[in-house]
Amino acid sequence: FCINSVSMNSINLHESESFYVANHNGKEYQCQRVTDVLDRNTPTPYPIQRWIVNCAVEKLFDGFHINAPHEPTEDWYKETKKLAWEAHKEVSKKALDVGSEVHNAIHGNMEVSSDEAKACLRGYEDFKKKFLPVKLVSELRVYNITDLVAGTIDWVGLGGNENTKNGKGRFIWIIDWKTSSSIQHNYKVQLVVYKWMLSNYIQQFVQNPNNYDETTTRLLNTIVQACGKKPKIKLKIVRLNKKLKARNTFEVYDITPQEEKLYLEEFKLMLKINKHRRKYANSSDSR
Repeated sequence: FCINSVSMNSINLHESESFYVANHNGKEYQCQRVTDVLDRNTPTPYPIQRWIVNCAVEKLFDGFHINAPHEPTEDWYKETKKLAWEAHKEVSKKALDVGSEVHNAIHGNMEVSSDEAKACLRGYEDFKKKFLPVKLVSELRVYNITDLVAGTIDWVGLGGNENTKNGKGRFIWIIDWKTSSSIQHNYKVQLVVYKWMLSNYIQQFVQNPNNYDETTTRLLNTIVQACGKKPKIKLKIVRLNKKLKARNTFEVYDITPQEEKLYLEEFKLMLKINKHRRKYANSSDSR
């Protein structure tokens, strides 16, 4: 929804980190995060469910569990469930910390300290040596004002050895770096949505470059100069292995044009579901 009037087009994450604020054509709008739309409308994947259960079991049998009494009481069950949930949160936070550490290092913001992060960075360096990507922009924020959604793209650049020497036929790569043990369906949908928003962003920028703030203008101008006004965009998810002795330090997951079409349709259906939910919630509140 519209908040108030502003001057230049830009997008920023709100200080609460729960939504984005888009400044668009003289007005300010609150935009939901792409990841939130996906999380609200898709079930928890089976690998994640299994991971949660494994976290709990490992914690309970790692010397921290409560010995079961001869006749377990209700309080014992409550305490055990509490320990199990805390175990999942603990392991989940550690995984998020490693992911953040790796992302910050890739963007040149810090050195890594943990062994898992060092292993991931080795995978990142191996990927660069093989594919020769050229970074144009990292942490690029984009939005769609029609559906009031926004997100942050990990990495945008030239597709390395897919590009020609004279600059013709160059591909833009959108890369999402992952440190998870598996690639979930939502990761792919998210990347497709980012391409959709970036393509619209570039079209709007080409039509009226004076509408954007200085930072966004510089970033989009870099993309247009490198690959033209209608760049070909390819999507890649690169999973960086957290194991120091892993034979394969990274894995690349490409998203085909057919998958892109399907995943974008899926996301737009999610947006429609969200819209109906809000209408229902508003009508219920007014009763």
